[in-house]
Amino acid sequence: MSFKLYIHYIYNKYAREWPVETHGKVRVSAEDRLNVWQLCKTYLGGEWSDVCADDLVIKPAMGGFVNKILFCFLPDSIDHEQVKYPKVVVKYFDVDCFERCGINLTHLLAVNSHYFNAGDDLNPTAVSVLAQKVAKLHSLDMPIPKDSADWHMKIIMDIRFPESDRESYRNGSVRQEIQKNKNDYKTLISLNLLDELDWLRRMCEHIDSPVVFSHCDLNRRNTLVREGGVGPGLDDVYIIDWDWCCYTYRGADFGDYFMNWCQTELDFGGEPFPTDDQMLVFIDAYIREMTAINGNSFTKLEINSRQRLIKEAKVFTLLGYIKEVCYCLKQYGRHGKLEMMPKGEQRLKVYAILKDRILDEYPELQ
Repeated sequence: MSFKLYIHYIYNKYAREWPVETHGKVRVSAEDRLNVWQLCKTYLGGEWSDVCADDLVIKPAMGGFVNKILFCFLPDSIDHEQVKYPKVVVKYFDVDCFERCGINLTHLLAVNSHYFNAGDDLNPTAVSVLAQKVAKLHSLDMPIPKDSADWHMKIIMDIRFPESDRESYRNGSVRQEIQKNKNDYKTLISLNLLDELDWLRRMCEHIDSPVVFSHCDLNRRNTLVREGGVGPGLDDVYIIDWDWCCYTYRGADFGDYFMNWCQTELDFGGEPFPTDDQMLVFIDAYIREMTAINGNSFTKLEINSRQRLIKEAKVFTLLGYIKEVCYCLKQYGRHGKLEMMPKGEQRLKVYAILKDRILDEYPELQ
């Protein structure tokens, strides 16, 4: 993967701690270390020019599948109180993100928080606050192209899982692993992933979900809950990481939330999809907020009814599942990460169960 690199924000020199957890055992590559040092030396000068690359303390931020962030410190041998910028954040942007002018980070805010988890899914207040925030997001009128739904679907279906990965699935290393361990990959054996991608593309278009300004990556890692509990206001739940936001189908954000509902694992869980009644906590809060923003005319439209939003959420949860299946298989096919194959199987299994439920509940989608 190609990257463009630049200093994204100069961290407050009086802050005592970094606001994110870091990988204790992950080492920064020599190439990254040299790039960061040259960048800081060029744009910051001063003490950054007086140290060598090996003297810098560099820690990678946890998480992130596309872009990456490095937290960089001057060594302790230099008095940080006498330096204007003793700590900096350097972000690598995937070239595609950079050239499409994704959201720019302007500052960092330290929040004592955790990822939205299964316990939060069972907390009506936390779920309602998240739904209200999603509704506010979907109501924004942003000065960007409004016709990007097809582009967004193309990224998911084609760009993120191109022909080389499809061939690995058909006949290459991914297929060989599946065939070698058939008992471990029963769903990958029984379902044709490429057929499912084609069917799902048609289904997402057929359901006619309204196009709104969307986050497009509303996973657990991008939803934070303030430690100490969620109050009635909107300040205790944070949606972060806006790299992929664009105008696309409303259901995309619903699916990204519900595909992780009550999952005990942070990523790629295998817990069952919620019942309709369990979905209503989020759906009803979303409808209330959209009505508050847009007036009673919102609820008068069938396309905004409870039943319609539940249906959209189910179909687009299939899209969320299939995104992660493709990601898991790609990680094995390209990088040999064998641990991702069982995760792909697990996600495809819950996909198959939900698909059967959808086709049973909505015969018109057959």
